[in-house]
Amino acid sequence: MKRKNKGKNIIIALIVIVIVIVVLLFAIRSGAITFETYGGVNPKEEEKYETEMQSELQNGCLYVYSDGIYHLCTLGTRSWDVNKNTSSVPHTIWYLSDNDRIPVFKPGDTLVYISSTNVPFDGITWERFADYGYTIGVSNLIGDESGHYHITRNGDNGYVGYVDPDSDADELEALGSVEHLFIDKIGNIPVRENLVSDGGTILELEKDTEYICEWYTGSYYQDYKLTANVHAFGFLEKFTTYNYSFTHSNCIEIGLPSYLKSGVYDLNGIGMFRYVSERDVGKIDGNVNGSSIEWNDPIVVVDDDGRVLYDPIKGEISPEYDPADYEVSEPASASGNSVNSSYNNQSSGSNNTYTQDDTGPDGWYLDTDPYAGDAGDTDTVEGDVITDPTFSTVDVTDGGY
Repeated sequence: MKRKNKGKNIIIALIVIVIVIVVLLFAIRSGAITFETYGGVNPKEEEKYETEMQSELQNGCLYVYSDGIYHLCTLGTRSWDVNKNTSSVPHTIWYLSDNDRIPVFKPGDTLVYISSTNVPFDGITWERFADYGYTIGVSNLIGDESGHYHITRNGDNGYVGYVDPDSDADELEALGSVEHLFIDKIGNIPVRENLVSDGGTILELEKDTEYICEWYTGSYYQDYKLTANVHAFGFLEKFTTYNYSFTHSNCIEIGLPSYLKSGVYDLNGIGMFRYVSERDVGKIDGNVNGSSIEWNDPIVVVDDDGRVLYDPIKGEISPEYDPADYEVSEPASASGNSVNSSYNNQSSGSNNTYTQDDTGPDGWYLDTDPYAGDAGDTDTVEGDVITDPTFSTVDVTDGGY
């Protein structure tokens, strides 16, 4: 009898254990019980893109603080992978249309970083991306002398770096044994230079529309139905800053350099945000993506041979640079009788003269020779003209340009 009872007890105990495990699994799957992942970010909490509560800000994340609300800077899907050989493929970031959430930073907003262990004392890496709009999930197309375009197999990794793995273009991986995969037509339209962006994406496609794409593995072709539901961003330029400050609100505030132009920026691989400069803020009409703002205007100006003509990041300017082509990224403030600024990297030369741009909100353009006088001079304002006796990379203390 004792042996029988002992056997029954074991069976009952096993049944109880199984029931407990099933209940726990159900609770976890339903969200009743959650566990923090590496970095302290809870998967369900990570989906909270906006909050007014500082207590809800997640460790290791970047936020745009605007009008009392913290907006999470999202990551998107990246074309590069440190674990795979993608170093030769230009950086691209993809967002599917149902998850296209990139916060907008406008004048007066704040950029904050949350971390319980890390301080960006060794530099903040800014990677700027050109906005190529909605397209199919293929980027970095390579052109040849005949005007045709293809993607290239990345060793054993297929078309990684060229194809967004979250899009329906991932079906192309079935052809991953083909060294060079050519696209000839999309919707019966030849894919040629006029239809391809600098980032190797196909332009002029309607968002969320399906297209028949004609791909060639050699002389044989295959049709794939692909959807233009991918917002593609391609590498534009990169630089490092060191300006940050501590606050008493458990946030680290990231300082923005004065030479920023309106565009899409990724900080330290943490998250993306869309920056709108003072002179462009008046161009936002409803959806910021549909505005007339030029998001892809480079900060560093180069000639057709790739030689740097103007680099405000390093404070460099070439004698061959035509100042008539120079545009000021931020408007000067004409309040009072002067615009007070601090300067560095001066070189001798003549004054800068700015005239007001009536097409933008208090925007100003450089008219004359962009060279410097003595440090410590003050810009003077007379009517619609600002004269700046000093040229440099500018840290504006009152207003800005």
